[in-house]
Amino acid sequence: MTLVAKISNGFLTLLGLTNLSTREIALVMEV
Repeated sequence: MTLVAKISNGFLTLLGLTNLSTREIALVMEV
């Protein structure tokens, strides 16, 4: 996974996906 993709995923999570934040972070860390 590219750095840009990691930043994009993190930014989207911070935008308001609080309910999925744990799941999103887990996906980012796994990939």
